[in-house]
Amino acid sequence: MTSGPRYLLSLLCVLAAVGVPLLIAGLGADDSHARPANGLTAQDLAAKTPGIAHQVEQLRDLSFDGEPDTHIVGVGKLRREYERAQGKHKGQLETAEDAYKMLGIVGAQESLSDIGAGIAEQVAGFYDPKRKQLFLVRNPLSENSAAAEITIAHELDHALEDQHFGIGGDSDELSDDRGLAATALIEGSATELEFAYSLQYIHLNALRRIAKQADVAISATEGTLPKAFEAEENFPYTRGRIFVASLLRSGSGWNLVNIALRNRPPLSTEQILHPFKYLSYERPLPVRLRQGDSLPSGWHHLAGGDIGESETYLMLRPAIEMKAARRAAAGWGGQRLQLWRRGDAPCSAPCRSRDALFGTWRWDTAADARQFDEALPVFMEKQLGGQATGPGTWALQHGWAAVDQGPKQTTVAFAPSAALARQLAGSG
Repeated sequence: MTSGPRYLLSLLCVLAAVGVPLLIAGLGADDSHARPANGLTAQDLAAKTPGIAHQVEQLRDLSFDGEPDTHIVGVGKLRREYERAQGKHKGQLETAEDAYKMLGIVGAQESLSDIGAGIAEQVAGFYDPKRKQLFLVRNPLSENSAAAEITIAHELDHALEDQHFGIGGDSDELSDDRGLAATALIEGSATELEFAYSLQYIHLNALRRIAKQADVAISATEGTLPKAFEAEENFPYTRGRIFVASLLRSGSGWNLVNIALRNRPPLSTEQILHPFKYLSYERPLPVRLRQGDSLPSGWHHLAGGDIGESETYLMLRPAIEMKAARRAAAGWGGQRLQLWRRGDAPCSAPCRSRDALFGTWRWDTAADARQFDEALPVFMEKQLGGQATGPGTWALQHGWAAVDQGPKQTTVAFAPSAALARQLAGSG
């Protein structure tokens, strides 16, 4: 798990991104000497780390300038630091929650404000590129010597790549698809290295025990995170690894991965999902939103960002069958999104009576646009509970939605009134 927010309020890292850099400052040295049930301490890890680092160097075909320090932290302290980070970024979290609930990505009964405990329980370790230090989270899984070794190998890969290429980055976008793609490259590389390390250095019986423990840990925290959050939390590891594996097959060893990390990172989750689009350098199409110019006085811009292919799929998936959602999201060419607000009266998310959200998708072909456009009425009615009141217009609870469809472009708008929703959709 890398620290350094690449997309501050993107659904995946809404807590990991703002939490990890802050929690580093709060980690006390006393945690590094605490002893879990089987006696695994920071000193034990320190003794293991040089050997693991050497094996990582061989597998990754890179050399350390110097190994990072390794420390142990407890789940309780990690959870408290996440909660502190939540308080510090309360306004940003509320903005993200409003936008994601308006889009139906986060359910009406789900919340981004209470997921710190779920995240803390699932984090096994992380590398902090600012302090050049590696942290192992003390939990039942990390008390397993083999599991701790695999976690260290994964995080040492981050440290090694940080020394050679630099990792991390910041964005204040509402949602940053490019940042998610870059994270998928970084985590995919470390996960591919972790798999190679496990196959070469960890006994099969130990891997089976780790898998069982992981299943228990996942079951224990199931339901504590929004479903879309869980899906996107896994994206950089699962889809990122597939992307990196495709680069390994296409190039000479790690050469293409190194090039991607050094100076040619993926530009979208579309490139992660379809590696040939990365290899052919199919760039996202630019999208300009002009709707803000036509808003009446009293409205102010809160945040902007983009919804990539991966989040477009997450938006549609609850309403339609999985393959249909993938087809509707595929052919993504580019997207931009903006959230505006009128006044500052308290309002529970999604606040359709106070906020306006609009976004434009561009598509590779007219056929791609039609697939997305055909999915939108089902999405509006099944996912958002909308009632069609006319062509491209739906009445929602406390607000309205409108859609404007072009040959290779689709604009969706949410606003307090039908007239404003149609205006925002039509001026995209």
